Order: sequence, then structure tokens, then C-alpha cells
Amino acid sequence: MSAESKPDIEVFYSYSHQDEALRQELEKHLSILKHRGVITGWHDRQIGAGTEWAGQIDTHLDTARVILLLVSSDFLASNYCYNVEMKRAMERHAAGEARVIPIILRPVVWEDAPFGKLQALPKDAKPVTSWQNQDEAFVSVTKGVQDAVEGLVREAPANFQSTSPEQVPVHPPQEPEPTTVSPPKKPLVPDQKSRRVFIGAASVGLVIAAVGTYVTVPEMGEWLGLNKPREITTSIGMTLVRIPAGEFQMGSNSSIQPVQSPVHRVRISEPFYLGKYEVTQAQWKAVMGTNPSAFSDNPNQPVENVSWEDVQEFIKRLNEQEGWDVCRLPTDAQWEYAARAGTTMEWYESDVDAIAWYVKNSEGQTHEVGQKRPNAWGLYDMLGNVWEWCYDGMREYTADMVVDPMGLTVAGTPRVIRGGCWQQSEEGVRAAIRNPVAPNDRAHAIGFRCASSGRRR
Repeated sequence: MSAESKPDIEVFYSYSHQDEALRQELEKHLSILKHRGVITGWHDRQIGAGTEWAGQIDTHLDTARVILLLVSSDFLASNYCYNVEMKRAMERHAAGEARVIPIILRPVVWEDAPFGKLQALPKDAKPVTSWQNQDEAFVSVTKGVQDAVEGLVREAPANFQSTSPEQVPVHPPQEPEPTTVSPPKKPLVPDQKSRRVFIGAASVGLVIAAVGTYVTVPEMGEWLGLNKPREITTSIGMTLVRIPAGEFQMGSNSSIQPVQSPVHRVRISEPFYLGKYEVTQAQWKAVMGTNPSAFSDNPNQPVENVSWEDVQEFIKRLNEQEGWDVCRLPTDAQWEYAARAGTTMEWYESDVDAIAWYVKNSEGQTHEVGQKRPNAWGLYDMLGNVWEWCYDGMREYTADMVVDPMGLTVAGTPRVIRGGCWQQSEEGVRAAIRNPVAPNDRAHAIGFRCASSGRRR
């Protein structure tokens, strides 16, 4: 195969930064394919300064034809590698959109992972570091990658095209007409690009896995979110991310705050949207004309010092300005479901410094939104920075499973705040932490983010 006869195929490296040296060595061995015009390689070290790194990763993960999973204990322990990159890679592999190749770098138990049934490299899935001569291991990997790439080209020689991000057309999101349906118990939630995300992998997921096809039943597609764009953006630059329907374990059995227990199963029966970031001071001022915040050095810091009642006025004005209900507050249950993003730990990542502004790193103030790592669903600052208002009041937990639970909402009821803030300890920024606050109270540690059904009026 020559550069003249076939265009190059993008190869995406999914790896832990602890394996940087091994990734670099692999890249050297694959350079022969690059020089021949067979492949181009992409990894996160190529992200330029000032660029939104998560968006860059998403773009290349969605356009690469070959995705290399560089497997090690650090890869499996990384929430981002496992729950974001690997998950999306397996979706595209199941859809026939990309070829996923596990490359076992270091000894680790990996066979029960979602990619465990795929043919791994090097030969016999022997970890690279277990070879007496690692160059021989990388030669085995290179030959395997070359065979996979040539196989892809043979499968579609007539219409094969290079898939660099610059060539991917961008289409404006299409808003679906609302549909009322009776949802199945375990949903599968692809986006508008026909993604196949397994939430719980129950009966619907098994059907999709078996037939490998796109669900086209309109009612099912509406409920699963197939007809909904992944993100929506308002006229004031507020971006909301689609959150899939599903189930999770809500609460915590920690003795620190008994109102968080007992842990119980909750079903969120419909997809919804939630702000990618906390509402900023600039966005508040664009709607309300003022900035009440105590920390006002940067317009991209979260707005704070706003009461629940103040937020209701903001929501009313923004929705009138947009012409549809683009903003409301999330329920207490929706907030925790979105914050956990499929995880069950006290924090959605063990490295709290990497995901939250709290007392140890905040230097006594709020910080610009979006500077810490997002959770697996692309939401920033769900823990720390500022507490976030929820729509409803405190609900007493029981051990029973509940569907779309909601606390009291009568006028004057104290409302739930979530996520902790810049003043809190690590214990105070856990995913399950919650407190009731009077709806007319203001504090320089309380802000909010918008939620939406995504349905126009």
C-alpha cells in the first residue's frame, strides 16, 4: 500500500500518562507506517496551549479509524481512560466505525474489561514489559496494527476517506418534537451520531449488541435520546450537556452526615440536559444587568451570593429571552446522578485536587469555571468551587428503589444545595453531600447551574 493509492488512517492513542515512555516507544515503531502515508497518529500531548483539551480528545476519538488502548494498571485505574475514552472507543467498535486494538503494556488483570474479548497485542497478549527484548514486542504490535489498517482499507476501498477532524462537517443541532413514551427499565443512550452507549446493558442493550444496528423506532429513539443533540448552547454562551436516562445508587452510608443514608437505587426515567459549567458572572449579568458576586475579579468565575428566589427570576428572564425553557434547576436526584456519571465512589475521581476547588487549593475564593478535570459526562466543577442550588427540598431517604424522586416544593421550603464549595474540606465536597438552605438566603459560596428537558415550547 502506498501514500499515492490510499489516504492515511488516523490512529488514536488512549493511555495513562504514567505510561508516557512506553507510548513514545510504540510511536517510534509505528513511524514506519506514518512515513509510508499509511497512518497518522494522535494523542493528547498534541493539544495546543489555550485549547479545550476535552473537546480535542472527543473530536479525535470520534474521527479515528483505529483506537489503541494502551493497557496497564494505571490505564484501568484512570477514570477518564476507562469511563470516557475506552467506553467511547468500544461504542464505535461495536458500531463498525473504528477498530479497537488493546495493547498490553504491563502485567494486569484485563480479561474481564469490556475490551477483554478483543484480540490483543503483542503476540499472545504477552505484556510488552514481560518480553526479554521490548523491541521485539513493539515489532509484534506494529505488524498487528499494519494488518488491521490494511484490513480496513480492503473493507471499503471505494469510499474510504481520511477522517481528520478538519474534514468532519459540523451540523447545527436539530431539536426533536416531544414524545411521551413508556420507557424500558435499562436504557441505551446513543447521541445524534448513532452512538451506542450501554447504561446497565439490560435487554435493550443486548438486542443492540446482537444485531449491531441503529434503533429507529421513533418512540424509543426519543426516550433514549437518539434524536437529541449532545450539547445545546444558549445566546449567552451557556452550554448544556445531554445526560442519559438510567439508574444509580444515591446517597452514602458515611456517618459524617446521616441525611445522606441509606444508599438506595434511583431511576432517572428520561434524559435531560445539565450545564457544562456553573453559571458565570458574565452570564448572570447578561440576563440580570448586575453582578452580586463577592469574588468578581474574573467574569468567568461562577456567580454567587444569589438566593434560590433570585435564581428563579434569572430563569424566568433567560427563558423569555431564549423563547423556550432552556433553563430550570435540576432536582436533587438529577444533580447527584449527573455528578456521579456512572461512578460509585464518594468523589467521582479519587484525585480530589484534580477535580475540585476546595479549602486545600482554593486560596480562599472561587475560581474560573472549567479549570479542573470534568467527570465522565463532561461536566466541570460538580464538586467544589460553589455550592449549587437544586429545585426541590430535602427528601427523607429510605432503602426502597424510587423513580424520579423529588422533595417538597411548596413556597418557603428550604431547598437543597449540592457539591460543596471552596471553603469545604475533602469530606465536604463528596458527591452525596447535601444541605437545606432557606430559599431567600444568599451566600458567597452558593451558585447554580441550569438544567433543561431540551424540549422547545
